[in-house]
Amino acid sequence: RRAAGKGEVGSIKVHGSVHHGILSLEISDDGRGLPLKKLKERGLASGLIRDDASNQAIANLIFESGVSTATKLTEISGRGVGMNAVKTFLDRVGGSIQVLLGKPTTPEATHYHFRFLIRMPAHCERHDSVA
Repeated sequence: RRAAGKGEVGSIKVHGSVHHGILSLEISDDGRGLPLKKLKERGLASGLIRDDASNQAIANLIFESGVSTATKLTEISGRGVGMNAVKTFLDRVGGSIQVLLGKPTTPEATHYHFRFLIRMPAHCERHDSVA
């Protein structure tokens, strides 16, 4: 964070509500943003999108198995299974997850602000964990 000109402590915001038996969570942070340029490159290389794909279609690639924006493989990133596993779990319990794009965070529009909107039944049966 320091190298990016930000404070050492980050901020994650979570807003939750329940309406008509549906739990909605909106999650955002003050990070660099979603790297759409890198996602587009990965999507084109794997044949998941065409060159004229919308920014939203490009952003949705984070839910595809095997797609990762990490440059290095580590214990917790680079495998391309994280968000796919979350989406699979939410689908299994009757929920959903969306990535909602905001404005660019960089002048070159390589990264975009985003937030997640997660919806699921407020009372659902116990299921296996995400991992």
